[in-house]
Amino acid sequence: MRKIWTGILLGAWAAGFVLAAAEQKRFQVSFGAGGGLVLGYGSQADYRPGENDFPVTPKHTSWAFSGAARYLFKARWGIEARGAFYPKSKVTLTDPSDGDTVVIDTAGHFEITANAVFYIVRREKLGVYLLGGAGFDKILAKDQSFTSSKGAGVFLGVPDKTIDALVLAGSGFEFDLSRKIGIKLDVHYRLILAKPSSIQSVDLTAGFFLRF
Repeated sequence: MRKIWTGILLGAWAAGFVLAAAEQKRFQVSFGAGGGLVLGYGSQADYRPGENDFPVTPKHTSWAFSGAARYLFKARWGIEARGAFYPKSKVTLTDPSDGDTVVIDTAGHFEITANAVFYIVRREKLGVYLLGGAGFDKILAKDQSFTSSKGAGVFLGVPDKTIDALVLAGSGFEFDLSRKIGIKLDVHYRLILAKPSSIQSVDLTAGFFLRF
């Protein structure tokens, strides 16, 4: 009997907590889309004839699609789970030995991070915040074959490691259109801790959010 009453009390407490949080609009779900600029990575020092003929990946752009779930446990502090998907994009690689080039498709990839959020400004309709966190990035790679500008065959195989650690930092702006919905703009800096070269990128996304 004691266990039953304990369960009832815990259930009532949990329900009260959720209802109170919902009343204060502490839960937020958001969706965004935009673009990402991937900075160049790799080094000509990594050039290996017949093995790594195109060692440098130049800077390039990619689409970015994201979604996040946020909970504010204080007026200015919150936690967030964020996911993002980056489709494949075109990039031109150059052989440093003879100037041969090849146009390839970069691998699409997705990421998941857990972030801390701090609101610098939080007024009735306006919010400006900083966030930072960490997670992982997973590339969706597959074996690919291409022909270079000089007619050479180029084979790009799936790397041995397709999941890498990731750190993220950024800021955002949000504006309430009503008590439950609003628009937002985010800028994120991302660092993928890949080997032999880390990958840096900057994303700019715009979207909307729902509070409940």
